[in-house]
Amino acid sequence: MRVSAIISTYNAANLIRGCLEDLLNQTLYEKGELEIVVIDSGSLENEGEIVSDFQKEKTQIEYLRTEERESIYQAWNRGIRIAKGRYLTNANTDDRHDVDSLEKLANALDADDEAVIAYGDSRMTGPCEEQFQKRDFPNREFFAPSLMLYNLFGYQPMWKASLHSTIGYFNENLKKAADYDFGLRAATAGKAIYVKEAFGTVYWGCETQTLTDSTMFREITQIKEHWLKEEQILGLYSMKDVPIEDSSEQAHVYHDLGNRFLCFFPQWKGGEPESDPDKSVLFFKRSLAKKYSWGAANNLAIALFSQGKPKEATEYLSQVETIHSDDIVNKNLKEMNGFLLGQVYEPKLILTAPPLSVKREDEMSFSTTDIFQDYESFDTHSPYQGYEISVSALWESYLGKLSSQQWKRLDHQQAHGKIFIYGAGTRGRIFMNQLHCKGIQVTGFIDQNEDSSNFQTVPTLKLSSLECSDLRNSVVIVMTGKAHWSSINSNLKEFLEPENIWFPGSVS
Repeated sequence: MRVSAIISTYNAANLIRGCLEDLLNQTLYEKGELEIVVIDSGSLENEGEIVSDFQKEKTQIEYLRTEERESIYQAWNRGIRIAKGRYLTNANTDDRHDVDSLEKLANALDADDEAVIAYGDSRMTGPCEEQFQKRDFPNREFFAPSLMLYNLFGYQPMWKASLHSTIGYFNENLKKAADYDFGLRAATAGKAIYVKEAFGTVYWGCETQTLTDSTMFREITQIKEHWLKEEQILGLYSMKDVPIEDSSEQAHVYHDLGNRFLCFFPQWKGGEPESDPDKSVLFFKRSLAKKYSWGAANNLAIALFSQGKPKEATEYLSQVETIHSDDIVNKNLKEMNGFLLGQVYEPKLILTAPPLSVKREDEMSFSTTDIFQDYESFDTHSPYQGYEISVSALWESYLGKLSSQQWKRLDHQQAHGKIFIYGAGTRGRIFMNQLHCKGIQVTGFIDQNEDSSNFQTVPTLKLSSLECSDLRNSVVIVMTGKAHWSSINSNLKEFLEPENIWFPGSVS
């Protein structure tokens, strides 16, 4: 058998028929090259009867039921162990595929002996469809270190069954992010191939398991704690023939990774940027610890600025200028000082790229933004290539944008009411710093998750413990991704009038 598609189902009787029909319509199935393996994870509904009806007329459908409910990754591992296919793919009950999608992925693996995984493009559907503007979400070319930023293999990859004998199975201790962990391990075992326009359709709704609680966030944090250690980082860069032997070469690696964390373009953002300035700061500091360079020091200042700390960034870059006065450093210092003095409203700063033969994140992605522009340094002897990043555009795309009327309201609100930020993550923290730069103080944060990070300067209220009195005469500004907006709005309407719940424009 060429390919096995593994379905895990639990209480999905309304979806399983469409899932099976989708797979039976695949060109691979018509050629007798696709096996369908259904793992019924103790469902309380009648998926077994539905599958049995299909089995009466269709061959190559395997069905296994467990008496107890298991996690999706436990079910996948069961399916993997009984699958006959040379290649494997997951087929979630609410996912669909173009009729030739699986064949395109299988063909790509056939054509390259070194490849262990292939992945394609996606379309989004579901109640959040308008938030995605009903358009395709293309993926991007493979670069192993980019997996440390996010799971670039997307939602419906295909991999060689033999891969499991090398790296093991899906980690059953993880509930929602084991596919991310598996992708990182796969990247250490061989090549991955991006198969452009091998499309699958992904359901995206506020009730989707990915979005229902903080489990995904916690597990991704746990996975990154392991993979962002030196051995793992250097190992992934070495997969792309990047030199890693001495401290100078390792400093270049951390410099490059700091740039990537500052601005990247995951598939689920549809070409819009994501940013993790905290990680960016961390890796520029690691680069400088390996070997000092003014290029990494310059970028550390930009990362601090992007965190919403312009004063700290300017003070640090002033120290860099006393050590190395370069036209890039000088321009950035002038731009930062102008922002602090209220003379520059849309700061554009110059990042340096280390001397590595690798593409930037925006060059590998289908970015639809103009955040990056090339920059020609006057110093022809500089070892660094510079490129301009519009920090204001990054902020607007990442955080959203308030209207002029809303800014006026905040000035008044500070004197006569409370200002809360919903979302105690990176977005919320950066936005709080921006407000503070404008002289606007935040009363506190609200967060849905009981284990959200606390801030030393302002309190964090747990959504589950809120009472109407907590939010009396308040404005709440939501700083989360759009996928959460509907449920957040429903929860906050119990306490506030709609005009006091703000969703900044342009957040994805």
